[in-house]
Amino acid sequence: ALSHRVTENFSAYGQYSRGYKGGGYQLDRSGMDLAAPALAQVAFGAETADSFELGLRGFSQDGIWRFGAALFHSSFNNYQFSYFTGLNRRTQNVPDLTSKGFEIEAALRPVPPLEFTLAATYQEVIFGKSGFPLALSNLEGSTSPLAPRWVVVGTISYSHEIANLGVMVFGSTNMRWQSRSNAGASATPTPDFVQEAYAVVGAQLGIAGRDNHWQLEIWGRNIFDQRAWSILNSTTLQPGSISGYVSDPQTLGVTGTLRW
Repeated sequence: ALSHRVTENFSAYGQYSRGYKGGGYQLDRSGMDLAAPALAQVAFGAETADSFELGLRGFSQDGIWRFGAALFHSSFNNYQFSYFTGLNRRTQNVPDLTSKGFEIEAALRPVPPLEFTLAATYQEVIFGKSGFPLALSNLEGSTSPLAPRWVVVGTISYSHEIANLGVMVFGSTNMRWQSRSNAGASATPTPDFVQEAYAVVGAQLGIAGRDNHWQLEIWGRNIFDQRAWSILNSTTLQPGSISGYVSDPQTLGVTGTLRW
């Protein structure tokens, strides 16, 4: 990695990294040939990745704002793809997968108790176009599952000390939005596995004593009870049927903490 201070408030950087993930075995015997079973039938090879990133970071000396932006490009070689066949789970290597895009994050503190933050990622995660095993040939040139093009996260937070009462009040709300994506765990892309764009909102409101000896907060996750599929696949031994897991439901709670 290399970095350079461009101005008093901004610095630029560039970095390269190489990753390695060892091979292994998908321990599901149903993936073997019943007539002539062999361990090699459930084996998969090692995976490597080459990643490049160029970025710019900045902040104000008075702490009112900060900013970061980056371009990234990662090439996965011999990518280990795990999928559900409708009968069993398999992991096989495919020649290549490329992930590229950009990230932006920013924060603004107009007054000391209040802060706004925003982060956005755009990514294209695309399989290679040739050389795939026959069982995975439908993936060639397609977008990887579970890789929405856009993910946007925003937060508003507030904290203020009430000195004469010796307490700190705080609160925040956050939102995560992602664009339309393929939520399938299958080797065959299909419209049946599409998850439309959705947003999830959470919030918390609390009060804490001086030096954080005690704290009480009420909170909510997925406040509007947004239902979304986290993963989908063909139902075992039921052609034409789909099974899946939904994201976490609306959850509300109260948390109290004592420290001594």
